[in-house]
Amino acid sequence: MAARLVKLVALLAAATLSVGRRALELARWILVCLGILASFPAQAQVTFTDDFNRPDGAVGNGWFSMAGNIGGNLVIRNGALTTPLYEGGSAGIYRPLDLSGSIRFAATITDENGFSGLLKRYTTHFGVGGDGGLNRGYEVVVYRGDQNYANSAVFLQYNGAQLDVASSTFQFGPSLSVDVTFNPDGSVGGNISGDGATFTFSFGARQIPYLGQNAFIQLDFPDTRTSTFTYPTVDDLSIATTPTAPTAVAGVNQATYVGRTVYLDGSASFAPNTPSASLQYAWTLMSRPSASAAVLTGASIATPSFFDDAPGTFVLQLVVTDPSAGLSSAPSQVTVSSTWVAPAANPGPAVSSIVGSQVTLDGTASIDPNGLPLSYAWSLLVKPSGSAAQLSTPSDGYATLTPDVTGSYSVGLVVSDRFGNSPQATVAVSAITPGDFAQGRISCALNYIAGMPASQFQAPGHRNSLSNFALQAITAIQGGNTSIARQKLNDAIVRTDGYPRRGALDGPGPGLDWIVDPTAQFAVYQCLSDALAVL
Repeated sequence: MAARLVKLVALLAAATLSVGRRALELARWILVCLGILASFPAQAQVTFTDDFNRPDGAVGNGWFSMAGNIGGNLVIRNGALTTPLYEGGSAGIYRPLDLSGSIRFAATITDENGFSGLLKRYTTHFGVGGDGGLNRGYEVVVYRGDQNYANSAVFLQYNGAQLDVASSTFQFGPSLSVDVTFNPDGSVGGNISGDGATFTFSFGARQIPYLGQNAFIQLDFPDTRTSTFTYPTVDDLSIATTPTAPTAVAGVNQATYVGRTVYLDGSASFAPNTPSASLQYAWTLMSRPSASAAVLTGASIATPSFFDDAPGTFVLQLVVTDPSAGLSSAPSQVTVSSTWVAPAANPGPAVSSIVGSQVTLDGTASIDPNGLPLSYAWSLLVKPSGSAAQLSTPSDGYATLTPDVTGSYSVGLVVSDRFGNSPQATVAVSAITPGDFAQGRISCALNYIAGMPASQFQAPGHRNSLSNFALQAITAIQGGNTSIARQKLNDAIVRTDGYPRRGALDGPGPGLDWIVDPTAQFAVYQCLSDALAVL
């Protein structure tokens, strides 16, 4: 990593020397994408300077006079910004400025024309967020006390009302270097130097609504030229702005389940002067569960996604870059906690079968809430005494069993994905002899015939005649005479097979249908045919 960092820094330097700032921004972006740099430190950039070294008169140079100035507007005199020759007033100038970041004022304050001797007092205002009106905005007021009355101080004011004060233990000298910084969180700090002494001050963060996007200077006039007040002047002014880096918002932590697609949303990220849609997004999958092979899709957009393929914790990081400012955010992280849910086995409904007939069990209705492939494990848990039946699994999800004695068999199914097993589910298989099965199906036909209305028969005696065939078949089965049972069943079936076999009622003749209703024909025919099929 160290070698790679050195090589990239060398490339960064070479790019800067060869093609300037655009290459530098590109190289920085590469470093962020590689995860070597999380953010770029914001550096103060001098955006405006004014030495006021112009002919006496109006200030000009992009400055505007404040509305409501008392006693006239500020002017240029002797190569410095100063007050008009007026007693007892206050005036200021302002200019538009991007206030999204920190704003730093640096200037020199002196008595007019380099006044020296007995120190006289004056006040000078530096501020931001004004709307172009006198005493409107957030400001630091430098008060130089005089030798006879008071020490100097710095006041923090908003719209002319004092918020805080920092008092020095000495008087500021006749020529001062002032350095004041206003920060986006409302905190203010700086220092005032002169005559070998420095006064450092700071005011904490506070919520200050800016009235406008302006920086301003305001000077208060003396009451008379001979009083303890004097005319202040401002010279060698510079205003530096520190661009504000964007803020990455990776979104809220999520809880999800294995097998789902996780969607991330960094669209709440923001920058002071750049729409969120214009920011550059760089997502990184910082960590994932050991069993996971997840990768991000759309890592350079606001809303990437990944497939949750393993239980555990995923940590993702977002860094956004404001291309207009050339700054990147501090990283923002989001955690996705993934839970595995056990599959559910479903071996199908209970089955009634005949000894010697193969039964197929279907477990494909089993589910995995995680959406993962399942494997199937069947087992024969219980079988009747004397049975030698075995379970076979011809394909995934299915099992077959051929009961060899009458009684109840119990089959279990456990399904598994790659993270764990389901609880065992069971299905019952009941096996009976062919004769018992046939008698059951014949009884089904008898019950249906008994409940039919007379209108569904060809003639009044056909109900009893059909029932007699069925009862004779049961008697033959119980006596072990299968051939007679089959004959009687065929005699009954031929009287009910018109609609099931040919789609129409059989008319007069040896095969005359005794049941004339199609639905009733189908019901009785099915029961009798089932019985015949096993004999």
